[in-house]
Amino acid sequence: YSLATIVVIGRSFVPLHGSDPTESIGLGKPTIVGPNMRDFPDITHALLQGSGVIQCAASDLKTNIEQLLFDCDLCDALRKNGRAIITSHQGATKRYVELIEEAIST
Repeated sequence: YSLATIVVIGRSFVPLHGSDPTESIGLGKPTIVGPNMRDFPDITHALLQGSGVIQCAASDLKTNIEQLLFDCDLCDALRKNGRAIITSHQGATKRYVELIEEAIST
């Protein structure tokens, strides 16, 4: 992903249930996902709600890529929004460990 200008999560356009978009978004890459993101529903929902990713059907992929190639403001907004959303979700593992430790100790 580090060499890409725009990232398309290809597995999300076929019935493979997507791939984790946080790596590309964390690298500051404008990212497009397809309709099949079933393996990553929570982060996908958060990214869509916060305008941190574009989701489209395969039939609209070309149009969305072209838009990103020529709209620097949109790319900048996706970078900013996406990173903010990912940052707000960091620390989940630590919180789960704390909850498990608390449950075990009681």
